[in-house]
Amino acid sequence: MKLPGRLSIACIEEDNPLKSYFRIKPLVVTEQDRIELFREAKETFPTEGYMRVVPDKNEMSVFKARMHDMGRYCLLDLRKYPGENEKIRINKNYDNNGQDTNAFIVYSDVILSPAQGLLTQVIDVDEEPGSELSLSEVLPVTPFVALRFQGKCFGPYKWTQDENGTVLFSCADALKALWPEANRPAGICISLEDGVNVFINISSLEAQETALPAETAGEEKKNETIPEPIIQEKTETETGKEEQQEDLELPSEYPYTSHRAINARITMREQALLAQMGISPKRCRSLYQIVDEKWRKSRIDQLGHPVPLSAMGSPAADDPIENAMTSIRAVLAMPEARTSLIEEMRRNEVLNEALETVYGTRRAKTGDDEQATALEAEKLRLSGEIEALKSRREAERRMIMEELRTQYAAEFSRLEAKKKSLDKDIEKLRNTVDEARSAASVAVKEMNEVTGEEMDKKLREHIISSRVNDLLKGINGEMKVMPARPATVSPSAAELISDVRSYFERAGNFMDNDTTVNLLACLTLSRGILLSGPVGSGKRDLVRLLAGSIGVLNPEYRRFMLTSDENAVRRAVEEGNLVSDDDTISIAALINPNGNPNALQIASSLLYNMQNVGSGLRIIVSIADAPDALPVSSAIYDRAFMIRLGNRGADAPWRPAAARPLVFGQAVSLKTLKDIFAPVNDLPAEMEMRMTALREQLDKLGTPITRRSLDATWNYCSAVLPYMQCSPLDILDYALSQRGLPTLLACMPPESLMKLPDVFKDMKRCMKIIDAPIPLPALY
Repeated sequence: MKLPGRLSIACIEEDNPLKSYFRIKPLVVTEQDRIELFREAKETFPTEGYMRVVPDKNEMSVFKARMHDMGRYCLLDLRKYPGENEKIRINKNYDNNGQDTNAFIVYSDVILSPAQGLLTQVIDVDEEPGSELSLSEVLPVTPFVALRFQGKCFGPYKWTQDENGTVLFSCADALKALWPEANRPAGICISLEDGVNVFINISSLEAQETALPAETAGEEKKNETIPEPIIQEKTETETGKEEQQEDLELPSEYPYTSHRAINARITMREQALLAQMGISPKRCRSLYQIVDEKWRKSRIDQLGHPVPLSAMGSPAADDPIENAMTSIRAVLAMPEARTSLIEEMRRNEVLNEALETVYGTRRAKTGDDEQATALEAEKLRLSGEIEALKSRREAERRMIMEELRTQYAAEFSRLEAKKKSLDKDIEKLRNTVDEARSAASVAVKEMNEVTGEEMDKKLREHIISSRVNDLLKGINGEMKVMPARPATVSPSAAELISDVRSYFERAGNFMDNDTTVNLLACLTLSRGILLSGPVGSGKRDLVRLLAGSIGVLNPEYRRFMLTSDENAVRRAVEEGNLVSDDDTISIAALINPNGNPNALQIASSLLYNMQNVGSGLRIIVSIADAPDALPVSSAIYDRAFMIRLGNRGADAPWRPAAARPLVFGQAVSLKTLKDIFAPVNDLPAEMEMRMTALREQLDKLGTPITRRSLDATWNYCSAVLPYMQCSPLDILDYALSQRGLPTLLACMPPESLMKLPDVFKDMKRCMKIIDAPIPLPALY
C-alpha cells in the first residue's frame, strides 16, 4: 500500500521538544470511498514507522505553533503529489542507534488539521449518557467524543478537564445533526494501532477535500496578476512642482514586491526596473529567487538527498537495486570476469545466505508442484476407475435380477397366487362394508321415525318422576347430604412447617423443626403409619392435632375418622362417609387394633389393599406395646412408617392447651405436600457410604433389608434433606428407625438379633427401637 496520491490519517508527536522536532506515523489510508488501515508502517518507514517532519519554507515562523495546535491526529494530504519522491524523501541524518531514528522526512505543507467532526473518539461507558457527564479514568484524544453504551452511540460531546483532572463532557450543539445512532453519518469505526476506537466521518472527509495545502494556496496567490503601476499624466500646473509629486505604491498583499515609490515622470522602462525585486537594477534573478534556491539546496543537502543536478528542480531518487543490477550486468557481459564475480558473491555470507534462501524456497516449491501434479494424476485415475465401476454396476445389477427371477421362479409364482387370493378377500370385505353401511343408514332412518315427539315426552315424564322420588326420600330422611368440599391452600415448605408447629403449640404440644418435618414427610410418603408408644404418650392427641394442622378435621369435610371399631373404616369408605380423593389428605385412625385378632386382621387388609381407594387416604394405626398386645407381623411393618412416641421428660417444654378452641383452617393441597416432599435430591456421599456398609453387614447376618424398605428409606432421606437441621447421618437414623429396622426385628432369627446392636451402635434412634417393647412375632 502506497501513500503518494492519497489522503492519510496519521498520529503526530513531538519527539524532541528542545529542538521542536516533530514526526508522524500513518495509521489509515483513504482512497475515494475506501478506508484501510496502514499496517506496513514499520516496513515502509524504518525503524519505528515514523517520518521526520521538516518545515516548509513558507511556514518557518509558524511551524512549531501549527504542529502544537494539530493535536494527536493529523492528515497527510498527498493527493496532488502522486510521485514517489515529491514530498517524502530519504533522511540524510538517519541513524538507527543515534538521535534520529526516522529514515524518511516529509514536508510540513502537506500536513493538515482534520476538519471538524472528521475524527471522533468512541469511548465505552457503563451507563446510558445524558447531556452532561464526567469520567476520571480516560483522557480523550480528539476534540469531540462519542460515548457507546450497549452497542449504541451518543453524542458528540465536547470535553474539558477541571482542576481535579476529571474529564467533563457536554453535548456539542454544533454537531448534533451528526449523531446519535439513528442519525449517525456514513462512516466507519475502526480501532487504531494505539488502542483508540475512532469513528471516521465520510461527509467530513469529503469536506476535507476542499481544503488546500499552504503551499498550493501560496502559489495561487503568487500567480495572481500584479496590477500595473498607475502613471499620472503631467499638467501644466504640475510641471513646476515635480518634487511635490506623490509616490505611487503597489498593493500591500504582494509581500515579495518592492514598496519603493514609482514616479510618473520617469519612463516605462525605468518604472519596470524599479518595480522588480533585487539589489541590482539589471534584469537578473531577484533576491527572492536567490534565497529560495539557497534554502532548497541546504535542505536537500542536510535532510533529503545528495546535491541534485539542479537545486531548483525535483531531485531524481537513485535506486540501489537498479544500480547494483547495472553493475552486475556489465560484469556478466565480460566472460573472463564471470567466474570471479560468482566466487566473490559466494564468499559474501549475507549474499550467500540470501541466495540459499531464495533457491531453497524455489526447490521446495518445485517439489510441492511435482507432488501436486502426482496427486492430480492419481485423482484423474481414480475418477476413471469410479466411472468404470458405475457402468459395470448397472450391468451386474441386471444380471443379478435375472438370476434371482430364475432361481426363485416358484416362490414368485406362489406369492403371486397368494396376492390374488388376498385381493379377492379384500373385495369381499369391501362388499360386506357396503352392505353394513346400507343397513346402518336404514336403521338410522327407522330410529328417527321412532324417536320423535313421543320419545321426548316419555323422557320428560321419566325425569320428573325421578326428581319426585328424590324429593320424597329427602323428606323421609333417606337422602344423603353431600360432604362440603374443602378450600385448599398451597403454602411454601417454610410456611407449612411453621403453621403446623404453631397449631401444635396452641394445643400445648411443643415440637421442634425436625420432628415436625419427620411427621409431615411420613404422612406424605406413606399410605400407612404405625403409632407406637406406652400408655399416655399421646397417640390419640397426635392424630387429632395432625389432622387439624393440615385442615381436614372439620366434620363437614368427612375426611377424618377416629375409631376403635374394626369394621367402621371399611364401611365408611364404601358408603362415602369417609371421602377419599386426590385433592387433599383423608385420615382414618384405628386405636389399638392389636388388642383383638379381628381388628388387627382388618388393619392389615386395609394396609395391603390401599390401591383400591383414592390416593389421599392415610391409615394411622395405634398399636399397644408388648406383652399386653398381640404381635404385629413383619408384612405390616414393611408397608408403613412406625413412629415411636415416648413419655416427655421433665425438661421438655409444657403448658396447658389454649382456652379458646382450635379453629378449622383451610386444607393443604395434596399436590403441594407431594411437591414439597418430592424425593428429587441427591444424597450426600457419607449417607450413601453408610447405607452401603449397612447393607453389607446385614447380608453377612443373613437377613438383608427388603427392597421396599430400602426404596422408602432412600426416598425419605432425599425428601427431608433440604428441611431438617440435623446432620445427614441423623436423617438416615430417622429413616431406618421408622422403616427398615422394625421389619428386621420382626423377621430376624435369634442369633442375628444378638449381633444387631453392633450394626446400629452409632445410631441413637435405632438403638432405642431395639430396646423398645414393640409388639413383634414370636422368635423361632
